[in-house]
Amino acid sequence: MTRRYVAWVVCCLMIATLVACSGGSGGGSVSRVDGQVSRVSGATVDVWAVGDNGAPQRKLGTTTSDANGGFSLSVPGYTGWTIVCAWGGSYVDEATGSPASIPQATPLMGVALADGTPHVVTPVTSMLTCIAQERARDPGVSFRDAVENAVRMVLFLFGIPDAHFVLPADLTAGPASAGPAAHYGAVISGYSELAFGLNVSGAELSYAAARDSKDGNFDGLEFQDPIEIRPSVSLGTAFLARLGNSATAWMDLNPNNASGLDSSDLPGLASIVADMIPKGPRIQAVWSGHSPLGGGSELDIRGWGFGLSPQVFVNDIPATVLSSDDGRITAETPALSAAGNYDLKVTADLGLSYISRLGVRYYDEDAAPAVDGVEPAEGPRCGGTPVKISGLRLDAGTKVFFGGTPALVTGGTFPYDVTAIAPKASAAGATDLRIENGAGLSLTLSGRYTYKDKDVGRTFDQTSFSGQTYTTIFTKPGFDGGEFRISGGLVETMLDGTGQGTFTRDEMTITAAGTSTSSASGTIRSRTRK
Repeated sequence: MTRRYVAWVVCCLMIATLVACSGGSGGGSVSRVDGQVSRVSGATVDVWAVGDNGAPQRKLGTTTSDANGGFSLSVPGYTGWTIVCAWGGSYVDEATGSPASIPQATPLMGVALADGTPHVVTPVTSMLTCIAQERARDPGVSFRDAVENAVRMVLFLFGIPDAHFVLPADLTAGPASAGPAAHYGAVISGYSELAFGLNVSGAELSYAAARDSKDGNFDGLEFQDPIEIRPSVSLGTAFLARLGNSATAWMDLNPNNASGLDSSDLPGLASIVADMIPKGPRIQAVWSGHSPLGGGSELDIRGWGFGLSPQVFVNDIPATVLSSDDGRITAETPALSAAGNYDLKVTADLGLSYISRLGVRYYDEDAAPAVDGVEPAEGPRCGGTPVKISGLRLDAGTKVFFGGTPALVTGGTFPYDVTAIAPKASAAGATDLRIENGAGLSLTLSGRYTYKDKDVGRTFDQTSFSGQTYTTIFTKPGFDGGEFRISGGLVETMLDGTGQGTFTRDEMTITAAGTSTSSASGTIRSRTRK
C-alpha cells in the first residue's frame, strides 16, 4: 500500500469519523448548506469545512435527510466550500427494487458552498469530490478551481453538466422526459445494475469507483494498489465502459424502469466509454515572467497538457498566444494598470485550467531599478569576481558601483539582470552597491557585497623540496590567485630573495635554489594581486 493511498484514505475517512472541533470561521453572519442525498431518506449528513488544499478542516454540523433525501444545515459564520458526507438511511435499489442503505464505511460524498444553493449528493458527486480533492493538492490550484475542473471532467466522462447541482430523475417513479436529469438518473441506475452483477452494494461500488478516479486512470488501481470493493472482489479495469453498458442494459431490460424511456432516448449513455480522465494543463516554469505595465513582453510557459488551442490569462485578462504545443506556450503580456505580481492562468481543452499564483511580475519602466538577487554576495579583496545582479529595469545602460568605485559591466539579460566585475578594494568588509540604469535612476543596496581576505591564515605543507632550482605545486583548495608571503618552515632562500612567490587558484608554486633538502610549510600571512 503506497503512502499516498494511506494519506487519501485518512483524508476521506476522517470526514465520516472525526470528532467535531471547536472554533469559528469569520463573522456573525448565518449561512446554510442545502441539498439532497439522491432518493435516500433518513441519512445522516455530516458537513465539513474544507481547506484550499481539499482536506477537511473541521466538522460544521450534522443533520438528517428527509423523506425525499433533502437536508438543510445552518453553519453560522461560515461561507466557504464544504464536503458533505452522507451515510445510513434507506433507499430503493434501482436494479433489484429492494430496500438498501449506505454503510458508514463507504459514504456518499459531495461538495457544496455554504450559501444556501441546493446541491446534490450522488455516486457521481463522490467521484467529483475525490477528483477535486486530488486536484487541489497541486501547487497553484485552489479548491474552487479544483471543483470547477472536476465538474468539467465529469461532464466529459459522463455527459452530465453541473453534476453537483442537477437532481437526477427517479426513473423508477413513473414517466420522465429525456434530458440531462434523465441521463443522470440512468447513470445512477447503471451503478446499481453493475453492482448487482458484481454482487456488491451500490454504495460500495460508488466508493471504489471514486478511489479509482483519483489517479486519472480507470484501471482498477488506486495509484499502484489494486482496488477491492470487498475482500476477493476487485473493481477491475475499464470501469466507465462497464458502467455505460450497465446503464444501457438497465434502461432497455430492467423492469424497474418506469420512465417510458429506453437507451435510444439517451444517446449519451453510449459515449461513456473513456477510461482516462483528462488531467488538464500543468505549468512547470515561466521563463521571462516579467512585463512593463504597457504589456508586450513575451512569456515562455513550459509544462504539459496545454492541448491544441490553449488560452492564457494574466490577472484574468487575456494574453495573446503567439505559438503553442502540448508542452510550451509563448504569449504576449497584456497591459495592466499597477506594478506587482499577478496570477498566470492557462486554460486548455475542455476548459480545464491551471493557475501559477503570482507567476508574472509587472514593473513601472519610469521607476528606479529593483534588485532581488546579488550572486555571489562576497568575493576576494583583490577583486575580479563576476557578480550577477538580477531584478527589473536593468537596461543596457546600467552602471554598477561597489562602494563608489565603478565596476566593469560585461553584459546581461536586459532588463532583468546585469553582470559586473567587482573592482579591487582597499580593505576587507561589507560595501554598498549602487545600481544606476540608463535613465539615471539609481538604487543603493547598503552593505550588500562583502570583500574578504579569505586566504589569510591558510596553511600548506610539502616535503622533499630540494635542488638548485625546483618548482613544487601545493594543491590546498581555496586559494584565490595573486601573490603571497609566507613565514616559517622554508629553509632555502627563494629566487627573488624576498620570501615571496605567486599562486593561482587552488595551486601555489614556489621556486627555490639550493642543494639541501628541506621541508616547505607555513602560513599565508598576506597577499596582494599583481
